[in-house]
Amino acid sequence: MIYVTHRLNEVFRIAQRVTVFRDGANAGMFSVAETDMKRLVAAIVGPKHAALQAKANAVEGTVGPADTATCPPASAAASASNTPALNMSCVCNDRLHDVDLNVEQGEIHGLAGLIGSGRTEILQTIFGLRAVESGTIAIGGKARSQLRPADAIKLGVALVPEDRHLEGLVLDHSIERNLTLPRLPQFSRWGWLRNQAAVSQAKSAMQELSVKAPGASTPVRFLSGGNQQKVVFAKWNHPRPRLLLLDEPTVGVDVGAREEIYGVIHQAARDGTGVLVVSSDLDELLRLCNRISIVADGRTVNTVARASLANAEALHHLLQLSRSSIESREGTPHGAHHGAQAT
Repeated sequence: MIYVTHRLNEVFRIAQRVTVFRDGANAGMFSVAETDMKRLVAAIVGPKHAALQAKANAVEGTVGPADTATCPPASAAASASNTPALNMSCVCNDRLHDVDLNVEQGEIHGLAGLIGSGRTEILQTIFGLRAVESGTIAIGGKARSQLRPADAIKLGVALVPEDRHLEGLVLDHSIERNLTLPRLPQFSRWGWLRNQAAVSQAKSAMQELSVKAPGASTPVRFLSGGNQQKVVFAKWNHPRPRLLLLDEPTVGVDVGAREEIYGVIHQAARDGTGVLVVSSDLDELLRLCNRISIVADGRTVNTVARASLANAEALHHLLQLSRSSIESREGTPHGAHHGAQAT
């Protein structure tokens, strides 16, 4: 039996031998009984990424690919200005109820919650995809009671949506065309697209984010999931956004692409961008974030420092407490929501 998977835990559970492929070539063959997760991940991500990760760890004291015990420190840019990248005050709409949220410059801030808790709706509201009924949203100190996506983009807000196929990319368009979509005025003159400038920017972005494709004219539908996701990130990379909204940023990508995406997120924070990330992977939140806010029933009910959470079980416990609190307030018996689960 040949079993292909991105879920490495499955390899150790069911396989006797494992072969790693990277960039179309055999990158290693191992006996499962004689290897471990760290060695397997190293073979998948390759020596180039491992060297970059080691350099970053030496400079910042951050953790390596297989270690989620410590998150990176917030950027020094956070202390360079007292103006937060994002401030939400008593924001309400059809899904949110008095949401208060603050994201500093250079901070990676996580949103954790149960399915249907309102995590994605918070990002959609900030980006102007959902109307604000009351309350204010301030981006870089500029307060707005209403936002449209065009307004959010002008203020320096970028969104990497949960479903890249439906919301993040035009699959039949080339890499170059997808990268120009959010900033058409930047690449246009008198109503005409400046093709040379668009191609040049696309090639630069592909090199910077290690997008593997024959060229900038390649339709994105022919790329792997990881490379498609890197194109979504690349759309917002020049100039750097003031606030980067990430909804499940590594869903459906392999471990190598995941490590590269983590590098992109960390670099954005080091450059002073405030990052707000939703993830169903609790270990991912613990690895990336400086602070994590618990979301329940369209509310931010608690915000904790990453340093106060020992492991994913501690974060999962907070999620369950938030669920119990909401059920108690609404008079719903514990466990009655059969469709709810920790994410």
